[in-house]
Formats: sequence, structure tokens, C-alpha cells
Amino acid sequence: MCERPSRATLAWALPYPALSLALVIWLALGLVEGDAATVVGCSVAAAAVVGVCALVTLSRDRIRGSYLADAGLLVAASVAAAFALEVSWCRGNLTVEPKFLALEAGFALLALLALYLVFQRRGIGAGIGVGVFCAMGLAQYFVRVHKDTAILPSDVLGMATAMSVAGGYVYKVDGTVILGIAIAAVGWCLCSLMHGREAASEKGRAPRRCKGAASEKGRAPRRRKLAVAGNLGVAAACAGSFVAMVVFVDFGVALGVHVDGWDTARSYERYGAITSFVAAAQDLEIPRPAGYSSAQAVADEQELADDHAASVDPDARAAAQAQFAETRPSIVCVMNESFSDMSLYDGLGVGYEGPAYFNSIDDALVRGQLTVSTYAGGTCNTEFEFLTGNTLGYLGKGAYPYTLYDLSTTDNLASQLSSLDYDTCAIHPNLGTNWNREGIYAGFGFDEFLTIDEFEDAPQFHSGVTDAATYEEVLERLRGSSKPQFIFDVTMQNHSSYDQGNIDPGLLRDYEPDYLNESQAAELNEYLACIDASDRDLEWFIGELRKLDRPVLLVFFGDHQASVSAAVNDAMFPDEADQTHGTRMYLTNYLVWANYDVAGAGSIRVEEASSSTLGALALDAVGAPLSGYQEAQLGARLLMPTISALSYTDVEDRHHATGGLKTLAGADPNGDPAARARDAYLKLARVQYHRFAEHVQ
Repeated sequence: MCERPSRATLAWALPYPALSLALVIWLALGLVEGDAATVVGCSVAAAAVVGVCALVTLSRDRIRGSYLADAGLLVAASVAAAFALEVSWCRGNLTVEPKFLALEAGFALLALLALYLVFQRRGIGAGIGVGVFCAMGLAQYFVRVHKDTAILPSDVLGMATAMSVAGGYVYKVDGTVILGIAIAAVGWCLCSLMHGREAASEKGRAPRRCKGAASEKGRAPRRRKLAVAGNLGVAAACAGSFVAMVVFVDFGVALGVHVDGWDTARSYERYGAITSFVAAAQDLEIPRPAGYSSAQAVADEQELADDHAASVDPDARAAAQAQFAETRPSIVCVMNESFSDMSLYDGLGVGYEGPAYFNSIDDALVRGQLTVSTYAGGTCNTEFEFLTGNTLGYLGKGAYPYTLYDLSTTDNLASQLSSLDYDTCAIHPNLGTNWNREGIYAGFGFDEFLTIDEFEDAPQFHSGVTDAATYEEVLERLRGSSKPQFIFDVTMQNHSSYDQGNIDPGLLRDYEPDYLNESQAAELNEYLACIDASDRDLEWFIGELRKLDRPVLLVFFGDHQASVSAAVNDAMFPDEADQTHGTRMYLTNYLVWANYDVAGAGSIRVEEASSSTLGALALDAVGAPLSGYQEAQLGARLLMPTISALSYTDVEDRHHATGGLKTLAGADPNGDPAARARDAYLKLARVQYHRFAEHVQ
């Protein structure tokens, strides 16, 4: 007669039918991508693996374990955990170098051993660890699919915001995800066979009939306490070993791990997710620029400001300044979600000419392409750069200042205009907690912050409240008060994902580029429909601003491109150098427009700008008072037209990678364009460190 499995064994076996049911549901809902043969093959293989694991687990009661056996199982489970992580997101092409895959298995071993000991030498702790590694792989997979990037340390700090918009995505998987989960099932099975504690307990229950039995019985609780303390101590040592490695070992220098800002996913594919994540985390410290001192920074700021002053027409500038002091125009800044002109990709190969109305505006003061520091997400970083004038080019790749620093003492447009007696208001028709905006805006000095609570009954389009609904709120405020106002509007309707299928088919362009597959083409058309909607709303908004009997300056710009750009970029420009290729995805568009004739303004200026310098550029265009920092930014633009987290440009539009500030040597300001740009780059770095970094770290 067969012996019935114990309750513990049945509990260990429960995940297997749960995994099988989840796979069936995924398949039934059509959420598994790939050709039929691949999907069926991966599903059958996974089902077979899960079935075998279930049978082995149900046999665990007949296996007599030991601590030595557990050690071997821990090593094997760690290897399974590392593969479950990497295979889950590799999309069919596991390219992690063997030495880094081995290193990740070592990290997994430390984690699983620590959990095994925390749970007092029971396999359940290690099993939980295997599940966590698999979940990390799944998270990385979905981030790769929806944003074409990798998970960075700052993404973890912004987890609340990410979860708040996660409901808008469709969670499809491919065959490698199924295989990754199957490998995790193998790891779980190995953990189920760990019997070290149970075997020891059985030995401890063996009858003892010696004279000192009573005395021995009294010592048992004390031994158990010592064993618990010892296990926890070794677990802490495992955790401490990992922390020490992260803190004291520079992964870039010691291991040669360099996360490429142009394509973080490619770096993760080479070095492994955990190793790359740690290397990125080590790059979050704000580097102190070479030659820095407060006195040097002040001197650099004055020199750059003088360069700007010497470059402008003094009469035109004086006229604009006098007009601004007299009229004090209201300033409306619209950061439009994912707005960009995709015609820069050679018209998408289908003759696309971009947003029609936006491109037709011929009475702007300044307009052009905008270099930003983020792609397919990370709106708050463009927002940070615009409002504070600080660039991520000096903060390290992957930093999210809204979640990393106390910005309450940081200079920004809201506090600057508030000091000029402007009323200040921020608008974002979503949760106020996203990217910590409630706290950030309060620290910046905004008088009001309007969130989704003020737009409960507003019309919706695609991913949220329409642009037009926020513009109506702006117009109501401009009409309701004679005081000059600064209004910062962060729109929502164009937010990803672009496979929601919730747009009227009559609004879609129906492009079918032969270089995109069916799902990519559908995403492109959905995204372009969003841009068309924003374009129509902008036309209406500017029409209403023209009717207002009060001066208004409008600054309109996109925060980043959409994730579909990566596929288009790769198809349209397949054989470019990394920097040339990557920077195209970090371009959006901006315009600075006024509903009144600005004194001293000539014909429309078409200039490249950066999100960190756009605020200074806009204020300067209408003669508003500038801070010394803003004057320095405009002076640096003369030699370094754009800067972002990834690169800065010289006047010949050549890109130079950011970084190396600690050792960067000064350059002859009379040298070639690259040398002059490097000189401006270092000077502005010292100015920003003095103005910003000294106060937040």
C-alpha cells in the first residue's frame, strides 16, 4: 500500500497545478506570442518539465536528506534561479557572457543560502528565493517589451508610479518566458528536496535511555536557541558579503561592466541583469567635477554669463526687458506626454509629415528639436530638467532626482516667478503621488497642484484626460484673474501603451510599413492617432489664447518619444554608429510662442535646445529676468548647443559622451569645436555642482 504524501509535501506540490492553469489561461487568452510551432513546442516542454517536477516533489518523503545533500541542492537551485532570471527576458537569445552568468549564480547562491538559514535550514526559504528571481526576470521582460529598456535602480525608487500606470498595458509573453518559468519550477523542485532540518529533527527524536537523559532534555531548548542564532548570524553574513561587494567593488573597474546609456537592454544582455543593475546603482553618485571649488564655480558662471551677454543685441534685449517689466505676461508651459514628430525617421518610409498644425505655426519666437534625457518613460526627468535647469548629464545615467533627492532648496521656475509676484499652479490629471509630485511641487513653491481629483468628470482619450480638458482649466484660470500666472501643465492622454485598441478606427492613419510586423504597425498607428489628437487640441488652445486680452507666453514641448520609435529607428537606419543611432530616440520638439508682439523679436528662430536649457531660453526670448545660472546656461549653449544624460554636442553637431567629470581636463577654449564644447561642458558642470549638488547630497 502506497504511503500518503505528508501535508508539507502536498503544499510543496501546489504551485505545479497553479503554473499549469496559468499557462492554459495565457494560451486561451491569446497572450502567448510567436509562431504556432514555437508556442506549442515551448508549452509542451514546459508542461513536461512541470509534470516531472511534480512527481519528484511528491516523492520527497521517501528521500532521506542531510545537510551535505542540501548544500548540493542549494548550488543547483542557485544555477536554476540565475537561468530563470535571464531566460525569462532574453526573448530567445541568451547572450550573457558565461563568467557573468556564473557570477549571477553566485549572487543567487548567497541569496538562497541566506533565506534557507533565515527559515532555519528549511527549503521553503530557498524556494521563495527562486520565485523572486523568476519574478525579476518577468518584470525585466515586460519593461523590455513596453519600454525597450532595462530596469534601472531608479525605477525601483519610482515603483509606485510604475504600478499606477501598469493597468494600461497588455501582458503578453513569449516562449522564453514559459521556459524561464519552467526552469524556476526545476529550482523549486530542488528546494523541495532539502531535508537538512527535518533529518536532524528525526535524529533528535531517537530514544535516549541513559542516566543523563533528564539533563540532556533540559539542554535541548538552549541548543535550539543557539542554532537559531547561528543560522541567522550566517544569513546576515551572506547578506553582508553581497552588500560589501556592492559598496567596495567597483564593477566597472574590477569586472569591466559598463552599462550603455544608449541601450541599457543590450548591456544587461551581455553582463546579466543583476550585475548590470549593481553597476548602474554604483553610478548614481553625483560626481565632483575636476578642478571644482566654490570660487572656481562662481568664476565659471560669470564667464559663461558674460559670453551670453556679448552674443545678443543689447538694444533688442533692453526693449524686451522693458516690455516684460511693464506687461508681466502670464507664462503657460505644457509638457505634452510623448509628443514628438516622427517624421524625423525619414517620414516613417510612408511619407508621414508630422503633426500638421504644430509644424505649420510660423509666428513662434523660437522652435526646434528638443534633446531630452529619457526615452519611452521617465517623464519626471524631463520635468526636473525643465523646471530646475539642471541636466542629468552631470548626475549619472539612470538617476531620477524626484525620487533621490530633497529638492526643496533647489532653484526652479516656480520659485523664480513666484518671487516676481506670479501666482503659480501645476496641473497633472493623474495621481498626485506619481513621481512624488505632491512633495516636489510643494517644495518648489507652487501655490496649487491640480490632480485627477479636479478632473473626475473630464473627457477621456486613450490613456486619460484629454489635453483639451487641461487647456480649458488653464484658460479658466487666465480669464479668472488679472495677476500674472505661471501654469505648468503635464498632460496624460498620450501615455503608453499603444496596443490598447481603444481609439476610433476612423482616427487611425492605417500605415503598414513593410519593416514592421503587424503588432508594431498597430502600435505605431495608435501612437500617431494620439499625436494627431494632441495637435488638434493645441490648435484649438492657441486659437483661444489669441483671443485673450492679456499677454501670454506659451512653452510647449514633448517629454520623450514613444517606445515604438526603437523598432522604427532600427529599421530605417540599420547600420549607424551607436551614438548617432541612439540620440535620434532622445529628440522631441518644442516651441516658444506669444500671443502678443514681443519687443525686439525678429523672425522666428529655429534652434536646437535641451530640456534643461529650454526654460532659460523661453524667459530670455521675452526679456524676463534671468538668474546668473540661467545666463551661464545660455552662454554654454554657444559652444555646447545641447546636453542630456547621454551626450553633449559641439557646434558641428557631433555628439560626445557625458561622464568622466572627475578626471576631465580643461580644454583650450580657442581650440577646435570639440575642445571648446568640452571646455563649456566642464565649466557648466562646476556651476551645476555648486548650485545643485552641494545642496542635495
